[in-house]
Amino acid sequence: PPSPPFSPRPPASPLASTSDDNLIEHGYMGDGAFPSFLSQCSPDGASCATKRNGTIEVVRDPAVSMHGAYVLRFTSGDYDDRTDISSSRLFTSGLTSGTTVRFRAQCRAAAAAAMPVGKARVGIISNETSFSVVDGWCAPDRWTELSATRTLVDAQGVRLAIGNSFAGSVLLFDGFELTVTPPPNCACGSYEASYGPITDFTDFAGERFCVLNTP
Repeated sequence: PPSPPFSPRPPASPLASTSDDNLIEHGYMGDGAFPSFLSQCSPDGASCATKRNGTIEVVRDPAVSMHGAYVLRFTSGDYDDRTDISSSRLFTSGLTSGTTVRFRAQCRAAAAAAMPVGKARVGIISNETSFSVVDGWCAPDRWTELSATRTLVDAQGVRLAIGNSFAGSVLLFDGFELTVTPPPNCACGSYEASYGPITDFTDFAGERFCVLNTP
């Protein structure tokens, strides 16, 4: 049977750019409020707990802020710390099967932190168990973009998360964006449903994909 078609990822946007189609309110940290995907946190920007007893908070730092005077500071409580996915905002508007979502953020290590570099993570979670994550190293002298992309197989929406990989590490985040690319004119389904049981290889078992419709 034929292999599922390859769908290239869109090119990354320039550093420090903004998008009019950003679904994350306060994503550019210009007004001192938490980005809206962190709905479990207080709107006033006070400290908020992470999954492994770390903290995230909105702090004023105009010297490094990309779009204003504020950044999000994430102090890790332990290894592989992250924001709480289960209580974060569920984005559903316009997210149908075949939609491609892209979550991007900028990170840097806090200059006064004990660790000179840090490792951050951004993630898109759908169906509670299905996710796309991207890791990246963050230096204290520049912003580094992290970007995760996922094509949805249903209309149940997505949640977003950020992580800080090392215990005691302090990372700064800014420029949060969630953008959506509508599905093409396509039919989506499982490989098995389209081509029958897989008997000679398992690379595509359980995967879903889209095939472009032709006139």
